[in-house]
Amino acid sequence: MIRRWVLAGRSLCKPFRHVSYIVYDTLRVNAKAEAQAEHDTGPLVQGVPEHHMRGMSSRPLPLSHPGRLQAVLLMAAMAAALLLSARLLAGPTAVVVVAVMLAAGLALAPRATPALVQRFFRAIPLEPRDAPDLHAELGSLAARAGLQRPPALWVVHNPALTAFSVGSAEESAIGIYHRLLHKLSRREIAGILAHEVSHIAAGDMTLLAVSNVIGRLVRTITLIGFAFAFAVLLLGAGAVSMGALLLVALAPLSVNLIQLALSRNREFEADAAAVALTGDPVGLASALTRIEADQQGILHRFFPWRAQPMPALMRTHPHTHARIERLIG
Repeated sequence: MIRRWVLAGRSLCKPFRHVSYIVYDTLRVNAKAEAQAEHDTGPLVQGVPEHHMRGMSSRPLPLSHPGRLQAVLLMAAMAAALLLSARLLAGPTAVVVVAVMLAAGLALAPRATPALVQRFFRAIPLEPRDAPDLHAELGSLAARAGLQRPPALWVVHNPALTAFSVGSAEESAIGIYHRLLHKLSRREIAGILAHEVSHIAAGDMTLLAVSNVIGRLVRTITLIGFAFAFAVLLLGAGAVSMGALLLVALAPLSVNLIQLALSRNREFEADAAAVALTGDPVGLASALTRIEADQQGILHRFFPWRAQPMPALMRTHPHTHARIERLIG
């Protein structure tokens, strides 16, 4: 009997031993990469021709005005989908009502303030005395981007390798996950900071918040429309246009795809603006390569069956190879 219990205990412990080996191996690999990153200040993009790397850091790229036009057109397409859905369901009067609802939604929508986001992520402020060089770099980038004051700098203790920005030009913050500070070189961190500063200077958080309000309104109108059509058919109170219902049903999907396209547009624009601030496209491309390799390594370790990448149409961020191609051509 005792032997059976011992054998059963061993079998139960095998999965946990396997997980412990994975965690140990991950920490060992990350520690090796971090130690290498501390001494590495050169470009890390593999497959980039040597003649592209020489002298490129001193050649800033201009801001992409067609990208701004594309963002405006995408927002106009979202608004058109919203108003068309209302028009098909309830006529011209509904267009006015929905326009009022949109204005009210934009005015009353909760704001993701830096203080709220800081509490959510449990981010720790990184004071200038703790990282004077990092704050000096951030202050220089903010000044070049035209911000009145540099964003606050936070550290988020999370194993992910990423960063984010929040707020507007008046009050903003940048959160850096702690592994990014250890794994990336100073040149690469400067590229990431410039990317996030560019998001803040362009007002991308506000733009995406507006798109989210439009998306919620489209989904709400679609639900109301289908409930109304079901009630009409159930009570036999009249006819329902199947063509109009089909168009209304496609509206949420169309708006979601436009939102994703808008997000990818803003990422491309932030990359271009970051290079205009730093004059170093290879530094940002190198950082993106490191981050992509880290994320793919984690996904492959825990999801080995995930062979094919997600289609570009369904991504909030462009594929890394597409971003690097735009950066260093």
